[in-house]
Amino acid sequence: MIDCSEFERQLPFLICDELEDEPKVELLAHAEQCEPCAAALRVDQSLRAGLQAQAESAPRCPDHLRRRIRNGYRRARAIRVAGGLGGVAACAALAAFMIMPSGDPLDPLVDSTLEYQARRLPADVAFEPKARVEAFLTEQMGRRVDLPQLPQYPVRGARFMPTQGKRGAMIMLGGGPRRVDVLAVEADRAIGEALRKPRVTKRRGREVLQWYRDGMVYSATSANGRTPSALVRFANHSR
Repeated sequence: MIDCSEFERQLPFLICDELEDEPKVELLAHAEQCEPCAAALRVDQSLRAGLQAQAESAPRCPDHLRRRIRNGYRRARAIRVAGGLGGVAACAALAAFMIMPSGDPLDPLVDSTLEYQARRLPADVAFEPKARVEAFLTEQMGRRVDLPQLPQYPVRGARFMPTQGKRGAMIMLGGGPRRVDVLAVEADRAIGEALRKPRVTKRRGREVLQWYRDGMVYSATSANGRTPSALVRFANHSR
């Protein structure tokens, strides 16, 4: 049996049409018998209709500004969420929020790579044998991941990072001031087309090198903010 307190609690959901048929009928039946609740329903309906009319007549926000606001909010939210997590969970939280569609399909990968690079990893993390990292990635990704062959930047390790329904991994090279992080993400056809040639994107004073190979997009940045020349050559890119 619906009483006035229950009607008041359910009123916002009734106004927004978010209730199933049965509770909706019960609430409307109560309003027919209770004048105060019927008055509250009329007031809220009028207020909602007025707000909708005002919103429809308001100037439309440009699409590029809408994307900037949305992406800025997502970045801030990801940082807040990751701050309360640790290790792989933080990386997954960043990936889940940061790698989102935008005007340029490669921009979210740039942002995610820079955010990960900004994290301070333990200085005593051991370097893993390249064969072990390759075996881990093959098992987690279900496919071969192209690891850079750079003697001066040996493979440090890798973390599995599923992102936006696609499998991905963060590959760590070198260490200390020579640390390089490479985000590898499965690429659909649109991203592959957008990255026919390797490119370097400058963002917030840092460089991110991106290249496409065998159905994967790789985004790399270094601790000093400048893409190592050896990695540029590996990606077959000329500055």
